[in-house]
Order: sequence, then C-alpha cells, then structure tokens
Amino acid sequence: MAATRGTSSGAAGIVTTTTVQTVTTGTIQQTVAATGTIEPTTTADLDFAVSGRVTAVDVAPNQVVTVGQVLATVDPTTLNATLAQAQATLANDQAQLATDVADGPRRPRSPWTTPTSPPPRTR
Repeated sequence: MAATRGTSSGAAGIVTTTTVQTVTTGTIQQTVAATGTIEPTTTADLDFAVSGRVTAVDVAPNQVVTVGQVLATVDPTTLNATLAQAQATLANDQAQLATDVADGPRRPRSPWTTPTSPPPRTR
C-alpha cells in the first residue's frame, strides 16, 4: 500500500514526491550468470589427530570457536579396532617378557650360526 504524502518544489524547480510504503517480509531471489573463479576471503589449514568418517559436525559455518572446542565427531569403529589390536600386542609382548625373565639369562648367539645349526666346535 503506497500513499503519496505530498509534493514540494525545490529551489531549482525540481519537484520532489514523498511516498510511504508498508514494510513486509519476503524472499528476494536474484540469479547472476557470470564466468570466473570464486575465491574465499579467508582460508585455514586444518590438521586433525585422527582420520575417519565424520558422523557429526558440531559447529555452524562462520561460528566463532574456542581452543579445545569439539568441531566434529569421527566414527570410533576403526579407532577402537586399532586400540584392541594394540592392546592384544601389548599383552602378548608382556607374556613373552615374563617367559623370558622366568627362563633367566641366555647365552648370546653367535652371529655365524642359525637357530637350526649345531654349536661351533671348540678345540
């Protein structure tokens, strides 16, 4: 709804019209067709401690973040499998160490023999 409030004549003979318009909300859509390269105004190199499938993004674009804030969540399946494998290797190595300690010190092998060759002759 537009209404004309009035007109006035300026010093140079220019007529000015004032119009009152009711404010409304809506969507403005504009399409631009152009060629070229779009470049960001700022960039950041990110480095993560782990890799994997991202299951959740915990921040919004352009959100200000703080040091230590969780930005995303990674699927822990691969990490858990790697941890279980490392724990099994550790347990195996600890068992081997316990066996070696229980057996006592061993005579060092000669670099000229293999585990299946007989011991060298002494004269």
